[in-house]
Order: sequence, then C-alpha cells, then structure tokens
Amino acid sequence: PAEQRRGLGGVVGGVLGALGLRFGWSAPLAAVLACGAGLVAISAVDLVYLRIPTPFVRATALAVAVTVLGAAVAVGPVDALVGVAWGAAAYGGFLGVAWALSPRMIGFGDVRLAVVIGAVVGWVAWEPDHPLAGPLSGVLAAAFAAGLVGTVVGTVLLVIHRRSRPFAFGPAMALGALATLLATGPTP
Repeated sequence: PAEQRRGLGGVVGGVLGALGLRFGWSAPLAAVLACGAGLVAISAVDLVYLRIPTPFVRATALAVAVTVLGAAVAVGPVDALVGVAWGAAAYGGFLGVAWALSPRMIGFGDVRLAVVIGAVVGWVAWEPDHPLAGPLSGVLAAAFAAGLVGTVVGTVLLVIHRRSRPFAFGPAMALGALATLLATGPTP
C-alpha cells in the first residue's frame, strides 16, 4: 500500500508537471491541473474496481467548473465558455448514445467522465474564429485517442485471456484527454 501510494503520487506529479510545463501561467492552467489530478484518481479506482466512482467525477467536475468560470471571468474570454458547453455536450452525448445502445459495453461512469473531459478539452480547444469547430476537433481527438488505447488494451486482454472480458476504459479516456490537452491550447 505505501509503495502504491508513492507510485500514484509519482504519476500525479508527472501528469501535473507535464501539464504545468505545457500550459505555463495561462488561463486554463488551474482547470487543466484539476482535471489531470481527477483523471489520475479516477483511473486508479477504475483499474482496481472496474468502476468510475460518481463522487470522484463530481469533485473533478466541481473543481473544473470553478476554475474555468473563475478564469473566464477574470482573464477571459467569456465566449470560451461556449467551448466548455459544446465539448461537454459532444463527448458526453457521444458516449451517452453508446451507453443507451449498449449499457453492457460501456458504463455510465464513462459517460459522466466524458462530460468533464469534453468540457476541459472544449475550453482549451476553443478559438474565436472557430467557436464550435475547435472544441469539436479537440473532443474528437480525445475520443479517438481513447478508442485507440482501449482497442489496444482490449485486444491484448483478449489474446492473453482467450475470451472477452470487461476492462477499465476510464484510464484510456484519461490518456486520450491528457494527450489532447498536451497537444492543444496556448503556448506559455
């Protein structure tokens, strides 16, 4: 347990350090850091229990909402909040439809997490010239990366176990989100 906590602390430190280096002292920094810390915690729980705890998603969503609103009001532009709404609706809606079509294939925790990821990615990818296309392209990149990671993990597990079995998709979503955030947004 102590070694696991140190390992998890190292992962959190690495994720926050990479995001901090990428975003520097910019408006999205606090929201991106809140999202990154939440993604690591959510992924750790999902890997062990194969479920994404609603309180973790709510806490991450609250931290993201407070920091995004604060930055939008203090630094601007307030119009970027369109990116938050569009990203959350796009990613959450996409996984919500997938869940409605096949609730055995994807958990509702993944849908909740998609809303939070979509909000952050949508905000960071928002551009005044492309207020809807920017967030949508960011969400598509995050979803594609998550799908790619999930496909690789699922295939490896299928080969190892010689049968299909459930696996944690939250970490794949987290990796997709982190990759997209590190490739998107303001240059410090």
